[in-house]
Amino acid sequence: MDQNRPSLSLIEIPMYLGAVLYVLVGIGMFVFGLFLVNSGEVGDGAQFLLIIFAMSAVFCFVLAGFFAYATTQLKHRKKWAWITAVVVGAMYTPSAFIFLGVPILIGCFNSDVNAWFNGGPQNNSQRPAGYQQPQPPTKSDNPYQQPRQ
Repeated sequence: MDQNRPSLSLIEIPMYLGAVLYVLVGIGMFVFGLFLVNSGEVGDGAQFLLIIFAMSAVFCFVLAGFFAYATTQLKHRKKWAWITAVVVGAMYTPSAFIFLGVPILIGCFNSDVNAWFNGGPQNNSQRPAGYQQPQPPTKSDNPYQQPRQ
């Protein structure tokens, strides 16, 4: 485990809960589709309706799996997983899942977490001794610039 890794639990717990909710919604959609087909109330469109509900359930399962996988990759400092968490938090916040979206966004934009995923130490005290901030190249340092005549 990385000694400098910040606590990611404020991101991980809501992401896993969102994945579990997507699995439950997927199961519910599939069961509801079966119930509608078996009730006989639908008529000729029963198979089409079952296909729609089954595909929606599969979509929910795929989303749940992706969210769970992205959450496990946060510990490995994968930038795409952090971006996924930001997008999921932004998607959840203006919805009924606001109780999951707000903690995810707070966790993603925590200064320690943000610095850990976006390249480096948060402040100068975490830099090694003798570290010098890189300077932007000057015009004379640029080998691609043609001299003016």
